[in-house]
Amino acid sequence: MRPSDPAEGIQCQCKGVGKILDISKEYPLGRVVPCPQCVNLLTKSRLTLEEQTHTVAVIGPRADDQTGEDVALRFLAKEMLRDPFGFLSICGPVGNAKSLVLTSLVAEFCRRGRQAVYFNADELVYLINPGDGKSLDGMAAEVVGNPGAMMRFLETVPVLAIDEVDKIGWTPWQVQRIGALIEHRHRNAERLVTLLAMNKPPEGWRNPGEVEHIADRLLDGRFNRYWPQDKELQLPSCLAEFKEAIDGVTVHYAPGLFQTRLSSLRRHLRRDVPKVKRQMAKAQV
Repeated sequence: MRPSDPAEGIQCQCKGVGKILDISKEYPLGRVVPCPQCVNLLTKSRLTLEEQTHTVAVIGPRADDQTGEDVALRFLAKEMLRDPFGFLSICGPVGNAKSLVLTSLVAEFCRRGRQAVYFNADELVYLINPGDGKSLDGMAAEVVGNPGAMMRFLETVPVLAIDEVDKIGWTPWQVQRIGALIEHRHRNAERLVTLLAMNKPPEGWRNPGEVEHIADRLLDGRFNRYWPQDKELQLPSCLAEFKEAIDGVTVHYAPGLFQTRLSSLRRHLRRDVPKVKRQMAKAQV
């Protein structure tokens, strides 16, 4: 475990529970109330109210998962919480819980007293592009519309999550600016956490030759998380190919750039439209 920087991620008084016992003259026996620091960080995280309730536990098992990818994703998320540093990048088909991993980690970090913020890639491009009269929910007015201040915030925020990175157009200007952001956070990986999600791996991005140096940062072997040797029997088959010899012992790991092949979950989340229509009709009667 790396020592925490007091300015970058000390735990709240609640120690990640999200609630504290408030004892006052009005409530001498105490009452359970939300931790004010956690509430404040969650409010500034840019997560929806529903996403603010997410935990790593919501990355649950799936009936169609035959290789244990859900186990690997939970392992990677828990390891990032246990030892918060560096990059975690996840790529794969649309709707298979990549964003869920990011929102869960952002919410978990906020509840542990570490500032974390979530952006979609197009929001990121919008914010660092010069222009007047800009606004974005959850962002201070003095930062939005000031690309320099925005870049400083993105470079230094303890936990930065960027979704749909592969949707960026990667124009020369974007390569330069976003590349500088990734480079800064990579150089300071020991104290900064960067979470990325994408449908296509870097070699499938637009202008892959221009972003090769960015991809190299995501593939840094330091960000691999080693599977516990005392739990080798529980190793999911999707991680069987990822191994290396250390001091003559073969150890497995989950790569810091993890590619999932699970199909979309969205079909399981669709509303029962006929049922909703019946309920609306009944309400009108």
